[in-house]
Amino acid sequence: MSILLTIAFEAKPDRLTAFLELLATVKAELPGTAGCENIRILQKIDEPTSVSLIETWGSRVEHQAHVEAIVANGGWNHVMSHLASPPVSFYFQEA
Repeated sequence: MSILLTIAFEAKPDRLTAFLELLATVKAELPGTAGCENIRILQKIDEPTSVSLIETWGSRVEHQAHVEAIVANGGWNHVMSHLASPPVSFYFQEA
């Protein structure tokens, strides 16, 4: 059964454009990653630096393997350089 992951980001105002460009690349490439089925990017209308991802994964294990890979290759540090605070994420399943 697939799982949903939500990730809430708060971008630095001066890094917002670059962060959105980074996420557009992620949206194009992430579904090619083992286990990733879909990704949506949502931006708050009244607080544009507040951006959330909704990702669908085949399993939590597959997502965690992906995270371990981007931490190991330094990609996560690049993401964090765009953020005002650490992201907040939650896993969900259909009830």
